[in-house]
Amino acid sequence: GLTYAIPLKALVDLRFNNTGEIRRKDIYMGDIPKMTERGTFIINGAERVVVSQIHRSPGVVFSHEKDKEGREVFSSRIIPYRGSWLEFEIDQKKDLIYAKLDKKRRILGTVFLRALHYETREQIIEAFYAIEKTPVCQDRVE
Repeated sequence: GLTYAIPLKALVDLRFNNTGEIRRKDIYMGDIPKMTERGTFIINGAERVVVSQIHRSPGVVFSHEKDKEGREVFSSRIIPYRGSWLEFEIDQKKDLIYAKLDKKRRILGTVFLRALHYETREQIIEAFYAIEKTPVCQDRVE
């Protein structure tokens, strides 16, 4: 049946450590369901409001659990129709975000974002926060 889906792609820099060469590639990560204007999904030709989770259906899932010390751990998963799962997890104790591909080894979120061509700390911050620059006159600073 017909399924409304959109491709999830990422522009990634591949760096070869032995040569220093960098190749930029547009990587297809899979298809995820597209929400209709009515807030539903078309899955196999049928309109769905809730997609059954008996098996992990494609889409974006947000969750939170308690760790061993009772702190909340927030995470999100991008589950495509085909391709690799992408998971993000927030470590509140260390105040860090991690990324995992296919439930494998986790990497720092900043390393993942740099692979998506956010090269500087400023670019990463600007991706998540509105930056407001305020000029300061030197003669008014004590």
